[in-house]
Amino acid sequence: MYHLTTTNSGQQEHTSRIGGVANIETADYPVCPVTQKPMLLLMSLKKDLFDSGFAVNNLLEDSNYCISVFLAVKIHPEFGIGTHMPSLYTVNDPGQAEKLKNGTVKVILHYDTGKAVALADLPAPIPERKIVLTKFSAQEAKDDFPAGQEWFEGSKLTTSKFGAQFPAWLQEPINIDPQIMTNFAPVFRGFFGPEFILQLEDKLISAISPIHSGLLGSDGIGYLYLPTSVRNFIKKYQQPIEIGNFFIQDT
Repeated sequence: MYHLTTTNSGQQEHTSRIGGVANIETADYPVCPVTQKPMLLLMSLKKDLFDSGFAVNNLLEDSNYCISVFLAVKIHPEFGIGTHMPSLYTVNDPGQAEKLKNGTVKVILHYDTGKAVALADLPAPIPERKIVLTKFSAQEAKDDFPAGQEWFEGSKLTTSKFGAQFPAWLQEPINIDPQIMTNFAPVFRGFFGPEFILQLEDKLISAISPIHSGLLGSDGIGYLYLPTSVRNFIKKYQQPIEIGNFFIQDT
C-alpha cells in the first residue's frame, strides 16, 4: 500500500505518469461521445507501478504495454475546466452507477508506441509528471481499514494512493457490480474483477496544472478499478481493449 505523488518525468520512457500525451496508435485514440473530440489523457500506468510490491497476480509483465485512463473534457485556455463535463463521470450514489456505461471515461490496455500521438483537436494536456510511490507506515496501513469498520464504508485515508485496501468515499459507498459494466463483459467475468487499485485526489492535478483544477470534481477523488488479474490480457487481446473503470466523487 502506497501514497501516490509525482515528480518531474524527465526522459524516462518506461515509467508510469500523470498527464502528457498518450503513446497510442492514432486510430485507437478514444473520442468523447459528447463533444466528438479526442479525450484527455489523465494517466498511463506501466510495469514499474505494478512491480512496486503489488499483488503478484496483478503484475503488468510487459513494459511495452500500459493502461491509460482518458476523460471527456472541455478546457477553456483561460478559465479551465467547467463543472459540466466532470459531472458526466461523477458517481456520488449507487443510483448514478449507469454513468459507468456512458463512455465519458475510457480505461484502455494498449501497446505503448513510445511516441506521443499527434492529433489536431487534442485538449490541452496535463503537464507530464512521473508517478512516485511511498510505502504506507504501519499505522497508515491500519488506518486504511480501521478496526470495527464495515468494509463497505471504505477507508478514512483520503490521500492519493495505490494498492490500498479500500477507497475513501466522499459520498455514498459504491459497490461496483460487474453487471453494470456491460462495456467490459469480455474482461470482467467471475473472479477477474473489478477490484479497487488506485485513488487520485483532484488537488494533485490542480497543483500540476491550474487550468485542469476540478477535473476530478470539487475537492474530489477519482477511483480506478481493474481486473484482479492483468497479466494474461496482453496475450489474449492483441488490440487495445477497455479493461477497467474510473469514476469520481466530489464534495
